[in-house]
Amino acid sequence: MSDSSQYTLKTAEVHLSTGVNIVAEVASFEAIKRLVQDAEASQLGGLIQDSAKSRETPPVAAAHAPEDPLARMETRAGLKAGSLAKAKLVAVKDEAPHLLRPHSFKKIIDAVVVLIFAVETGMRRNPIDYDSFSALYEAQNLKSGTPLAMMLTNLRNGGYLDKRTYADRRNLRLTGKGEEKAVQVLKELCDAA
Repeated sequence: MSDSSQYTLKTAEVHLSTGVNIVAEVASFEAIKRLVQDAEASQLGGLIQDSAKSRETPPVAAAHAPEDPLARMETRAGLKAGSLAKAKLVAVKDEAPHLLRPHSFKKIIDAVVVLIFAVETGMRRNPIDYDSFSALYEAQNLKSGTPLAMMLTNLRNGGYLDKRTYADRRNLRLTGKGEEKAVQVLKELCDAA
């Protein structure tokens, strides 16, 4: 290692793979190393390996994940900020999403898909076990002549729910098709409000 008495370190700029840029006051290379290790440990991401990528500006949505569950849902669905609250579709209370206007969904299946999307995206619980979702579903006061188990079977058969995840541990997780359906329903309902 070279003799550091010939120069003085004042600041370090660290570019992480998640798009986060950290500028910190440091006094040594060890401090920089600890900074990077702490960033990785806190799941902020690791160093960008390609120096060309470090100069790229990350997209605004990817630069930070919103902490508000509704904001996460809006970001993921490509909705304007505050549109879910304005449309009075979904709210979060006691760490659980609630459909505020269940009658506004054209089909009960749409409400179920949106509810799973709210749990996965808004609450960051992916996958959700069947029993927890069943209790959440019952709390929504959704009216249907079809039992929940049958609706979930229909969603699995339609490709909206991951069959393997359900078969392994009886957990629910939307597929790409299921997420697209939830986003489509949310956009339609927000536009109509």
